[in-house]
Amino acid sequence: MQIIKNYADLTRKISIIETQIEMFEVDIDFWFGKSSIPFSSKGAAGFGIETAAWNTDRVLEKLDQLRKMLEFYQEIKSEMDDNINSLDGLEYKISYMRYIENKNYKEIADQLGYSYGYIRNVVANIKKHDNDVTQHVKKA
Repeated sequence: MQIIKNYADLTRKISIIETQIEMFEVDIDFWFGKSSIPFSSKGAAGFGIETAAWNTDRVLEKLDQLRKMLEFYQEIKSEMDDNINSLDGLEYKISYMRYIENKNYKEIADQLGYSYGYIRNVVANIKKHDNDVTQHVKKA
């Protein structure tokens, strides 16, 4: 199901942004320093205070942008959480377990109490339906 795939993409994007924020926070420590004395850092000692100040400003601007992006995507994720949790039906359960929980079809079958073959048939029907919809949209 495309909505589940989009949700999985969104959660990966959030994770990437969180990692980028962590990386920039390390950069701040390098250029600005961790102590109460500004620019008592390796970056300032090695490259000079002017370069450290310029790089600190640049990194702080990027951090601000990333934090705003993260907040925006987290709001969308929250809305999607509510919508996805309201979906019912075997197709949604399978898609959620496959794309969000990263389970294989055997694990999904075991957890839901169905045979592996039955789960594969349901997935094939989902894919067939998605392809039918896509073909119809392309023709229109």
